[in-house]
Amino acid sequence: MQVQLTFKDKDGFPFFRDGADVCWAQPARRKCILHFKNGEALVYGHPLNYFHKKKVWALNLFRRFDKFLLLNISQLANGKWLFALLKNGKMLPLTRSGSKKLKRYLLRHKNSEGGNP
Repeated sequence: MQVQLTFKDKDGFPFFRDGADVCWAQPARRKCILHFKNGEALVYGHPLNYFHKKKVWALNLFRRFDKFLLLNISQLANGKWLFALLKNGKMLPLTRSGSKKLKRYLLRHKNSEGGNP
């Protein structure tokens, strides 16, 4: 499933990216910064909550473990105390409550995978 995200280049012309290519997102005042799998970071013209609820909610790929970070769970490798480890080796900081939520999610996900033959 593709979710088309619209950006403007330096000349003001629109270009499009797929929402499933986002690795993680973070808030930036009234906008958000989307970090893509290829390492590119683009400023999206809407708040993080809008991006999550209105754009990529239907993909069911993203989880918000704390207020300041939206993760693509397909890119999640592991969790350490106060950090989320991505498959590309990047470690993203988490709050204490976010770290606890990530740990619970990983335990539940591991148990659900182990239960299925």
